[in-house]
Amino acid sequence: MISPVTVAANLAGLLYLARHRAEGEPELEEAARVFLAALEGAPLKIVASPAWLTVNGIRIPSDAPGASAVNEQFLAHRVSRLELRTPPEVGELLTLVRVLSAYPGVHATWDDVRTALGPVAAKGYLAEDRSELTVIHQHEDSALDLTFGSSEEWAGDGLFVEQGGLIPPAVSLSAPDLTRTNVDPPPKREDPAKLERLKTRGHSAIEAEDWDSLLTTAQDFMVAEEEAVSELSSRLYRLELRRLLSTREITEIARLAAVGGRRSEAVSVLSRLGGDATEVLMELLSETEALAERRGYYSALTKMTEGIEVIIHHLDSPMWFVVRNAAELCGEMRLEGSVPELARHLDHADERVRRSIAAAFHKIGTRDALEPLARMLKDPAQSVRMQVIGNLDGVRGRALAMPLMSLLQRELDGDVIREVLNALGRIGTPDALMALRNVATGELKRFDRKLRLQATEALALAGPAARQILQDLSGSRDNELAGTAARLLEEVTT
Repeated sequence: MISPVTVAANLAGLLYLARHRAEGEPELEEAARVFLAALEGAPLKIVASPAWLTVNGIRIPSDAPGASAVNEQFLAHRVSRLELRTPPEVGELLTLVRVLSAYPGVHATWDDVRTALGPVAAKGYLAEDRSELTVIHQHEDSALDLTFGSSEEWAGDGLFVEQGGLIPPAVSLSAPDLTRTNVDPPPKREDPAKLERLKTRGHSAIEAEDWDSLLTTAQDFMVAEEEAVSELSSRLYRLELRRLLSTREITEIARLAAVGGRRSEAVSVLSRLGGDATEVLMELLSETEALAERRGYYSALTKMTEGIEVIIHHLDSPMWFVVRNAAELCGEMRLEGSVPELARHLDHADERVRRSIAAAFHKIGTRDALEPLARMLKDPAQSVRMQVIGNLDGVRGRALAMPLMSLLQRELDGDVIREVLNALGRIGTPDALMALRNVATGELKRFDRKLRLQATEALALAGPAARQILQDLSGSRDNELAGTAARLLEEVTT
């Protein structure tokens, strides 16, 4: 005999297929046959209540696969019981499943449910839920269905047995205490027609190509999702918004995120649409030539939390500006996972791309990002080397102190040498300060007088840590060097 838990899971699967795979008729029919075959001709009775679901008298844990979905879907259509005394035909089961799988609000009344069932309604497979009582959801072991009952139904241990299952007792309700002043407000109820109204508004806006109205409708979907009284209803709003917006509609909302007065609203909607929206924004960023639009798409992308793999994927684009955009986004969004892909493009033919990669490594700032950044000190383009060196500071730059000192031995460009000297001062480690001292005193003879003075100035960037070296330099026989060191020594001391 199939277990009640399996029955609930199988029925949940049927409801899912009927709702979301409408075009898969053979698949749905086969699933219905499997469901009936598993029953082996035995009777089936499924009872739904706000507290739990029972199958053949056995209470199903709410966390069992499909149990909550089946229970909530029954109650959404005011169905309290599904009873199959004898196995129905496959077609009859499919009719039942299609009616039960409809979205809340499709069948507003019990008469609507019976009308949708057609001739199957006369078979009495479904029973109406007439309860109007509030249900309090407590811990699974103590959840109580607040229905009328009597003490005669109680067993000695506070439980009674129905068809082999242990069921918590019903609770007798007494008259309300009208003297209470702090009466709890009535529970929120779902508007069964709200979802259909939103869908109708959305489709009308799409047909009219009224993208402002579509954006407003999408926002209303989000509000309805947040205000839904159950997780099932919340999921329905989320799902229907995704189904409403194809790539075309997402693209139009993305355009509103780039320019105009509704940018923040559009970004809020896009962030709910996940990777699809991220991909659309990346494509628009790649295609547009207008600077204002580029800034808008870029700004919107930095606020996306899903689909970041799409950004990393664009690092492999054959178009240099697409790779540059992707690299800049990887840095701006601190995408640590992009470091290996960024490192693969250190030899990119366009130095503008390599500059963006260097900037991205700086912003990501992880240990893994420092190794490829050190390799970029050997880049043939002066602008790339300047980008690497110019953003080094005393914390993250310490790991690059030795590569910088090595660069001093071979660098020929005066501007790059000055940036190296300043970077060593900002890093301020003992090795870095000793390298600056060697340049200032002329021990490294390849540097002219101007660069020696620059090294002295760079020492002051280390603050008090350079005090002793500056004091030594203030006694130099070179009057200009000694005067510069004395002035800087006073600055770092005060």
